[in-house]
Amino acid sequence: MRTVTAKQLIEELKQLPPNAQLAFVSDYGDRVGTQQVHFLQGDIEKKWISENAYSDSGYAVDEEAGSDLTCLDGEHEEVYVIS
Repeated sequence: MRTVTAKQLIEELKQLPPNAQLAFVSDYGDRVGTQQVHFLQGDIEKKWISENAYSDSGYAVDEEAGSDLTCLDGEHEEVYVIS
């Protein structure tokens, strides 16, 4: 899994104007490479993710893992999800 750390994100955000609006994009998956925009609500939650063949990123939130999953079993990784 490749993603930014909180430290890296904070450093990048420090360079933006304080009132800058944020969004992220992902490839829609069509043949022309449409960039789909996702708006951030500002909610941050800790979630378990696992590999998933149906996801373009190769990972998906594992809703069945629940919050009581206490160890990394090699199949799950804990991340903070911003929605």
